[in-house]
Amino acid sequence: MNRKRWVITVGFVAVPALFVAAFSLSLKFQPSFYQTALADGAPRDVRREQAKVFVQTTLQLVDGIRNEDRWSHEFTEDAVNGWLAEDLPLKYSELLPPEVTSPRVKFEKGTLLLAFQLRHGMWKGVVSGKVRPWVTGPNQLALEIQSARIGLMPVPVDEIFGDFVKEMNNAGWRIEWKNNGRQDVLVVILDGNYSPDGGRRPVLEAVSLESGLLRISGRRMADAAGAPRLADKPPVQ
Repeated sequence: MNRKRWVITVGFVAVPALFVAAFSLSLKFQPSFYQTALADGAPRDVRREQAKVFVQTTLQLVDGIRNEDRWSHEFTEDAVNGWLAEDLPLKYSELLPPEVTSPRVKFEKGTLLLAFQLRHGMWKGVVSGKVRPWVTGPNQLALEIQSARIGLMPVPVDEIFGDFVKEMNNAGWRIEWKNNGRQDVLVVILDGNYSPDGGRRPVLEAVSLESGLLRISGRRMADAAGAPRLADKPPVQ
């Protein structure tokens, strides 16, 4: 009888302990793409060159928006992650909340994977998400949040991005929450009133993702006639 009681007691103690251990491990989970990005053994000079390519492409994009009737530029995954690893923490650390570090991205066909480390008190883990971007209208970039997790645990999107949206709106951005009938959608409304030549304004037309590649394109136009609405589904990739 004593032996049975001992077995039952051990069982009552072991099961919750295993549950707590499994829960703790699930919170510490890191997506494979994020592990690969952080373990990138490329020499620092290579990462700096990748960051430089990102900056140069960004300047070319800005120049195209200001001076060209049509513009299209491509950002590689390596260039973006090089900038995130080298330039962001050293030159633009104020762009991130102090509890967020080491963001990285992965470009897949039609979707963007992103992850970053989050520290809250004594706890530290990895937040990851899967986003599908598309242009919903003139200078309106939609980001469909397909998943958001802390480790392996799904979390409500507004818990992760709610404060971020408030901060960005307070800083002068225009960001809205929408719903396309399937998922929560974050809509970034870009400045549609800026016209570099006093006439036709630059309009973002398309954002597309391929494996390892992000392409952004647009043109200058007099009005937004015929632009798609948010109710339209993202294009089939």
